[in-house]
Amino acid sequence: MLNIALFGPPGAGKGTQAKKIVEKYNLVHLSTAWKGVDGFLFDGFPRTVAQAEILDRMLEAEGTPLRALICIHVPFEELKRRMLERAKIEGRADDNEEVIQKRFREYNDKTVHVANYYKNKGVHVDVEGNCPVEEVFGSITKAIEGVK
Repeated sequence: MLNIALFGPPGAGKGTQAKKIVEKYNLVHLSTAWKGVDGFLFDGFPRTVAQAEILDRMLEAEGTPLRALICIHVPFEELKRRMLERAKIEGRADDNEEVIQKRFREYNDKTVHVANYYKNKGVHVDVEGNCPVEEVFGSITKAIEGVK
C-alpha cells in the first residue's frame, strides 16, 4: 500500500494538492476499512511527534508503513497572503492576521518537529510549494513515484 502524509504549514496548499493526489493514486484520507484502494493520504496529519509515533505503530502493525512524508515549503509572507486571500474568497473568519500568527506559532512550536522525526526515518521528501499548482503537483508526483 502507498501510505503518504502531506505536510506543510497552514496555507501551503495541502488541501489543493490532496485532492489531486487522491484522484491520481486512488487513495483515501484517514480510514482503515476501505476495500479496493491503493493506500491512504494523510492531509495535514500527524501534527505532533506523539501522533506520528502512534500512526507509525498502527500502520506498521498492519504491515503498511508510511512510505513518504511530503513536506510542501512556502515562504511565510506568501503563506500569509494565501490565507488572507482564502479568507476573502471563502468568507473564513478564522483566517485573519491574529489567528494566522497564532496558527504559525503553534506550527513552529509543535508540528514542524514531525518533519525531523520522518527525516530520521528516511521517508521525508521536500517539495517547493511557491510555484503554480500544476508545478507543485508535478513535484509531488515525482516524489510519490520515487517511493512506490
